[in-house]
Amino acid sequence: MYENYQKMNNVMYYLYSIIIHEGSAEFGHYYSYIKNLDKGKWYKFSDINISEVADEEVKQTSFGGKNASAYYLIYIDKNTIPYMSLK
Repeated sequence: MYENYQKMNNVMYYLYSIIIHEGSAEFGHYYSYIKNLDKGKWYKFSDINISEVADEEVKQTSFGGKNASAYYLIYIDKNTIPYMSLK
């Protein structure tokens, strides 16, 4: 078991997507930020609207800004996606 843990510590992960919940426990809206790893840019996907956003917006919103916070984080193991070029 310890050997498996050691292997996991050597894996490089990239934050790929953040699912955001905006609102309260009774109601709200979900949207996501997804990073284009080739370009190093974040995009906001909210219903049918897609827009490029600054890193600062992603950070502020994810840490509980504007009545919203990160609900779910999605990471990608660099070694399992050989076709992606990462900058």
